Amino acid sequence: MPSNRVRQFYESDSFAIVGVSRNRLNFTRSIHDSLVALGKRVYAIGPQGGNFNGVNFYDSFKSLPEKPQAVIIGTRPENAQSIIDEVAASGAEHIWLQQGCYDRHLLALVSRLGINPIKGCALMYMPGTPFFHRIHRAIAELFGGGYK
Repeated sequence: MPSNRVRQFYESDSFAIVGVSRNRLNFTRSIHDSLVALGKRVYAIGPQGGNFNGVNFYDSFKSLPEKPQAVIIGTRPENAQSIIDEVAASGAEHIWLQQGCYDRHLLALVSRLGINPIKGCALMYMPGTPFFHRIHRAIAELFGGGYK
């Protein structure tokens, strides 16, 4: 069962996803497309910027048209470090560090900034997620790996 933090995260109206790939099979792109399907305002951030297959990519967090309520970091930890300060300064209410996108250095940085992120696979807890992600969630929760 998702925690209150996870439920509040997905109740947000606007999301920014850092590190969205142009490849539809990439996890960050799947997260983006799933949030769009839920009717959320979703901003894809990728260094290339521009429009690709109907998705507007912003080249930086600062270039977004609004401050998102929730942010998902989906880029390598060494790339995420440069944007964490911007995310913290923006006052985003919720931050999720996607599985594989953080290391001890990034966790130390977010801790120093007073950020308490949710960590792990964002798709496992997304409302309406496909069956196989719900199975992964059930297994994680069974063995104590659920998100708090």
